[in-house]
Amino acid sequence: MKILNVTVLLDPVRGGGTAERTWQLSRNLLDCGHQVTLLTTDVGITTERRLSLEGVRVVCLPCVFERFFVVYPHWKLVSAIVRDIDVIHLMGHWNMLNILVYFAARIHAKPYFICPAGELLLFGRSMTLKRLFNVVFGNRLLRNAAGWIAVTPDERSQYSDYGISPQQVRVLPNGVMPEEYARVNDTNPLADMGLQGKDYILFMGRLNPIKGPDLLLEAFCSIAQKFPQVHLVFAGPDGGLRAELEQVIREHALEERTHLVGFISGNAKVSLYRNALFLAIPSRHEAMSIVVLEAGVVGVPVLLTDQCGFDSVGKIGGGLVVRPKADEIAGGMMQMLERRDELPGMGWKLQALVLRDFTWAISVQRHLELFQSAIKAG
Repeated sequence: MKILNVTVLLDPVRGGGTAERTWQLSRNLLDCGHQVTLLTTDVGITTERRLSLEGVRVVCLPCVFERFFVVYPHWKLVSAIVRDIDVIHLMGHWNMLNILVYFAARIHAKPYFICPAGELLLFGRSMTLKRLFNVVFGNRLLRNAAGWIAVTPDERSQYSDYGISPQQVRVLPNGVMPEEYARVNDTNPLADMGLQGKDYILFMGRLNPIKGPDLLLEAFCSIAQKFPQVHLVFAGPDGGLRAELEQVIREHALEERTHLVGFISGNAKVSLYRNALFLAIPSRHEAMSIVVLEAGVVGVPVLLTDQCGFDSVGKIGGGLVVRPKADEIAGGMMQMLERRDELPGMGWKLQALVLRDFTWAISVQRHLELFQSAIKAG
């Protein structure tokens, strides 16, 4: 098949889980012998990122207004790309790149699938603009799709507001590639971050309100005196909260025990996961957290909120699930720290779940089945 993947951000720093999902899907589709084109914006694209997609045709449209990811409308280029492919996979919802591809798909009668990855809810900033977007473009884009993808079972219900029955939505969760988390030399990365030999709780993600790092820090401050040897590590780029977090850290005199290490990747990222007591995901809203899978694949348990789309973590004993409130997060942290001898067993249970159900080898085959059904129907 000739497959077109579309996402506004491929940059791993700013794109988060949506960028990671598109990147992994493109690589794995290529490995299965399919021709893959990836259409995105030029925001944050590096030579390293391009090289990591060797064999995939990456096309970057200039972004003329980053606040809303308004792209320069290279209509002839987009139309030519769409005309030459068999099926389209759109990531996200609130962006004009999807709309540009949508019109090309309609003209050339190409089937497209949409995976909003949690973006269907009216949440966050620019609510009026989002409603206007749906009235003018969004509703039509969703209703005319060949099929709909949810990252978690809970996300299916979000389609109802757009006139799409949840029963019509296929759940294709995020995945992970276990071989990328094989054992590495942990010594140097941890030493460079001042964490060698220290017990720490890990946060991995953007320092943005939706991810809840402020809730996690408030929770940690409330229990820090009870667990004086435990550190807290925030690994991720600033999404607007770093200055606020640093102020709270100073006010509670926790500079020596709270580490903001910035965006981490590669060997350093694997090392941080492997040596953490547990991963904390205090998100206020999230479709399905990829970092759950990354922690799980190396056998690290997780404390997460019930807004992460992964309540099964609690059901199988791979961690704890709490509400996105500082006091409940603090309670969950205390439970896990007081049961430290049980943490390895919890991690093994989560690892078994991830390796059984959430690898990209499994997910890509499910995507291909869906794409092939639309091509046959056309």
